[in-house]
Amino acid sequence: MSGAAVDESALPDEEPQRTVVRFAAQQTVLMDNMTALVTSLERYDGAVDAGDHDAADTQADAVQQNADAAAATQQTLQDLAPGLNDAWRDYTTQNPPDFDSVTLDDFKQWFLDHWGDSPDNPAQSPFFVAPEPDRGRHGRG
Repeated sequence: MSGAAVDESALPDEEPQRTVVRFAAQQTVLMDNMTALVTSLERYDGAVDAGDHDAADTQADAVQQNADAAAATQQTLQDLAPGLNDAWRDYTTQNPPDFDSVTLDDFKQWFLDHWGDSPDNPAQSPFFVAPEPDRGRHGRG
């Protein structure tokens, strides 16, 4: 089961940073919850395939606990959303974005400067794996 949690004492004291960091941290907790859920589902499947009913029961309990943890974290995110929206509104009221001053090429460059080159694609694009069928003259495959 996921043991991830947000350490409230580690959050910034100033707003809106506190709200934004809390929301981002909860996203990380949700990711950990979901990872634990998938792991417990895979272990359950493995136990069933192996015919180990005791292990399957244990993993079924873990699936339920991990699903409950993910649902609770999702609810926390929903509860934090209005505060995040308020922080964004307050920030943009004081610092209105000037979208006309940034081009798509500027943004692409900023992204590359801060992220770097994209990692190698771990899998071939679905377009190349299963190309669209030839539909002929009348659009039927």
